[in-house]
Amino acid sequence: MLMKERVVAIGIVVALSVACNRQTGKSESSSASDVRPAVDPVFPQFVPEVGLRWDVGNRVMFFPVRSKSVRGEWRGRYPRFDAPVDEMAGRVAKVISCEKDSGGHRTVGVQVEDSGKVFQGRDGRDFSLDDWAILAENYERARTMAGKTLWTGRCFPEPFDERANVRKADRSLPFPGRLQPVQVVDVMLTDESRTPLRLILTWHGAKFFTDVHYGDPGVGRQLRYFYRLQDQFLDVDPSLRWSEETIRAVRESRITIGMTSEQVLLIWGEPTEKNNTVTASGASEQWIYPGDNYLYFDNGIMTSYQSPNR
Repeated sequence: MLMKERVVAIGIVVALSVACNRQTGKSESSSASDVRPAVDPVFPQFVPEVGLRWDVGNRVMFFPVRSKSVRGEWRGRYPRFDAPVDEMAGRVAKVISCEKDSGGHRTVGVQVEDSGKVFQGRDGRDFSLDDWAILAENYERARTMAGKTLWTGRCFPEPFDERANVRKADRSLPFPGRLQPVQVVDVMLTDESRTPLRLILTWHGAKFFTDVHYGDPGVGRQLRYFYRLQDQFLDVDPSLRWSEETIRAVRESRITIGMTSEQVLLIWGEPTEKNNTVTASGASEQWIYPGDNYLYFDNGIMTSYQSPNR
């Protein structure tokens, strides 16, 4: 996470250095009519599951357990369940019962599909049942992205070691920057609830991976842009919607007057604060970023910015 935060900080400094050399309102501008005819998106429609995952009748898929040390720490049992690790990890089960006590802790019963065995699990003070599984239907929907093309947004794909299913040690490999087309060759399940999906990608003949969440990763607003699929990637070719001028500015981490809020988020990420104003003429927003940087939007289009003189 520290590496990603440093990259984001560098991106903001670079963009600010350009912004501070321009007069407000005189920047190179993006066309307000950037949006062009829509094409079919790649992202599937995922099923909402916050608070609903353990409803009776749902099918859940348990995260695999890849680390031997973690297996040892759990003493051979799947966390919060009365089941051996190998009976649950990476498998699909149907929720057959779910009860809550006065403290809101759930006790659930699940039946593993391939073995027919029934196990029971319970929320604890240190762990939640949600830490160990997702809806199987969402994983199956995510798998439909295999073979499709995505375009990099805020993600920083890492070189992939296929044999070990981990980051490749070779740091000399170039990696795709923003708005680069990458091919999804596989979608795997991780063992991390904040990023349960691992997208295996190819770019210029090399393999990379990025771990993402398809919904709410359960982190703060400013951090969620590091995790969510729809922030890490675009599922429609930006050249079909945006001008060449806009694409060049996004790739160079430059904000310009006339950009949409979506484009600004790709460059600077989530602001620390948003202030909204609604008038008869429409909606206005003020976005505040670290270092006393203010961006102003009218109906989703950036109309001005304010940066301190340095």
